[in-house]
Formats: sequence, C-alpha cells, structure tokens
Amino acid sequence: MIKKTVLHILIASLVFMLACGGAAVPIREMTEAKIAITKAQEVEASKYSRRTYDDAVKYLTEAHSNVEDGKEDDARANAEEAKRLAMMAFDAAAPKMVEVSIKDAQAAIERAAEANAEEFAPDEYTRAQVEVRQAELHLSGKKYSVARTSALASISSAEEARAIALSKKNLIRDSIVEVKTTLGKAKEYGADKDEPAKFSDALTGLKKSADLFKEDKLKESYTELKSSKVLADELYLVSAQKASMRNINLADKQLKAAKKSAAAASHKDELAASAEMLSAARSQHSDTLFEESINSSNESLRLSSIVAGSAPVVDEGPVMDMAGKHKVEKNDFLRKLARRFYRDEKKWRLIYRANKDQIKNPDLIFPNQILDIPETDSLKSLPESSSDSDVDSVESEVVSPDDYDTDTEDDSYEEDDVDPATMEPSAEISEEDTIEVIPE
Repeated sequence: MIKKTVLHILIASLVFMLACGGAAVPIREMTEAKIAITKAQEVEASKYSRRTYDDAVKYLTEAHSNVEDGKEDDARANAEEAKRLAMMAFDAAAPKMVEVSIKDAQAAIERAAEANAEEFAPDEYTRAQVEVRQAELHLSGKKYSVARTSALASISSAEEARAIALSKKNLIRDSIVEVKTTLGKAKEYGADKDEPAKFSDALTGLKKSADLFKEDKLKESYTELKSSKVLADELYLVSAQKASMRNINLADKQLKAAKKSAAAASHKDELAASAEMLSAARSQHSDTLFEESINSSNESLRLSSIVAGSAPVVDEGPVMDMAGKHKVEKNDFLRKLARRFYRDEKKWRLIYRANKDQIKNPDLIFPNQILDIPETDSLKSLPESSSDSDVDSVESEVVSPDDYDTDTEDDSYEEDDVDPATMEPSAEISEEDTIEVIPE
C-alpha cells in the first residue's frame, strides 16, 4: 500500500511538472527521494525503522503538494529531507532485517540437524551452512542485499535437507527394531541377570531413542541408538557365547549317558548322528557362530534323548539314607531324589505318591517345594506297576528352568538358562521393557 502511495505521488508530480513545462520543478530531488524510499521498503524499513520511514514518505508527499502550490523551493527542501530520512531508515532497517534472516536460517539448520540431515542429507546440509556463513560475512561488510539473499538461500537449503532426512526416518525405525531384537535375544540368554547394569543402560537408551524418534529429533535419537546398539551387541555376544557353551556341555553329558544306556546297542544311528551334531556345535562355537552352535547342540540332545533310558545327566550329590522332609533345590528331579534318599532311582514313585497333593505332574517339581520323603517300607504298599501314564513317563529333569535365577561363574551349562527339552531360550523382554516403535 505504501509503495503504491509513493508511486502515485511520483507519477502525479511528474504529470504536474510536465503540465507546468518543468519550470523550476525539483525533478531530480523528488526522483532520488522516491528511489531512496523504495530501497528502504525493500529492507522492510516500515517494520524495523517505522517512524523514520513514515516521516520520509510524509516529506515526499508534502513535496508533491508544494509543487502543486508552485512552491518549488519548499518542494526541493522537502524532497531532500525525504531522501535523507529514507536513507536513515534503510541504514537502520537493513542490518536488522538481515540479522533476522540469518537467525531464521540458523533455526532452519538446527531443525535439519535434529532430523539428522548431517548424515542423511550431507550435501544440502553443508550448503545451508556455507550460505549462512556467507550471509554473516556480507552483513559485516554492509552488503545487506547480498547478505539477505544468502540467508534466504540457506533457509531453502536447510529445509530441503530436513525434508530429505525425514524421508529416511524408516532407516532409524528399522535400526530401533533391530537393536530391540538384539537386546531381547541377549535377555533370552540371561544378559539381564549376568550384566544387570549394562542391560539396564542399553534398555534405557533404546527407550529414549524411540521417544526422540517420535518427536522427529532423529539426530538425538540416532545418537542414543548407537550407544544402545554397542551395549546390546556386546551383551548378546557374551550371553550367546555362554549359552552355547552350556548347551554343548549338556549335550555332551546327555550323549555319554545315552551311550551307557541299555538301549544304546539298538540306537547306534541316533547316537552317531548325535555325536556328529555335537561335533558341529563345538566347531561352530569356535567360529563364534553361537546361535548355529546352539541349534546343533539342540539336535544332538534331541537325538540322544531318543535312546531309551537316557535321562538328562545332572550332579546327583551325595548318597544319603534319610527320610522326612526335603526342600526342593534347583536341578532336583524325582529320580535324583530317589537315588539320593533310597540309593535306587526306581523308587521315585514313592516320593511322587507321598506328595500327589502338590505334584500335579511328575515331570514338574519346583524350587522351594517341601516334599515328604517317606520311609522305604512304605514302598511295599505300592503296586508293582502304575497305571498312571503320567507317572510312567518320567524320564527327565523336573525342575522348571523358569522358576529360579541363574548365577553361573563359568561356561558350564546351567539348566536354568535354556529349556533342556527344546533348548529354546524362555526369557522375553517383559511388558514394561517393551519398546514401542512407531507403526508404518
């Protein structure tokens, strides 16, 4: 509106001066004033030096009126004053406008940085930084127009860099899921118990990364994620190595027991295959292929367990002649207790019968259960054989691996880390540990 007003004043003045034959009319002074006012407006002087700019427009308007009244000298004086004020407004507004533009550019670069543009859009991000530095140099040299142009170019480059970075959000999303999976596997192998502080740090970093991701603060998210990934990878490697070694030890004990069983002669193929898989497991362990090693030892266990009478081998403990009460400990199972208290594992049914109120399945007894251990004479009251199919099926360890904590100090296998029946890790990241990842 102001530009149009000034333009109309100039046009009217020129028309009037032509009508008057141009006699003594201060054309040059009024034209220079108009040009100065236009330049002031280009640097938004009406915003950053409003009073001075408005006064310049007012004096030029009065100069026009002076010309209409035939007061050429007054017109010249007012035009010169309008020019002076317009130049003052320009000098006051130009640096302020450029400073604001540079701040806008810096803010745009910061937003791009938050979106990890430095990594995902390096060319555009670097260009934005160069352009804003150029704007600062031009500002110090009072080259306001060039400085403003550079600042606006920086804003454009920064916005482009941010847009490119945000288009690659899925890369970070996928990385968050990957680290979460790695950390979950590490927990399956007991990392949360072996290294609780380190596991907690990794989980905290992963959650923080996911939260920052939701806010589009991809650089901070990625920084947190990289730290969490290092911890998760380390935890997984160590815990998988231990689980692999424990698995191998158990498979070795199981195979040796199977070879000594009465059914070994009729299961040579299974035993040979079990030995072959155990050898493969050891080789894979040496090559740091821990998951493959666990899978191979799983197969070794499966094959050796086919052999009749090849119950998993555990430490039997000292042979004892006792009766009364027994508090179940980890690694206890009915046959082991029968060997311990009666020196005869076939008498496990005696313990089972005496505790049927709390042993629902003879394959499942749990730590801290208090079992009655009856006198051996009580065995005479039992039938020679049992018709209970669940009783006759007892062949394996019966302490559930999920019901006690691990606390191993070496690489020998502990049954609480991996289910000896399936050799599948049983632990999962709990509900409160779950990392919510933004859906597609």
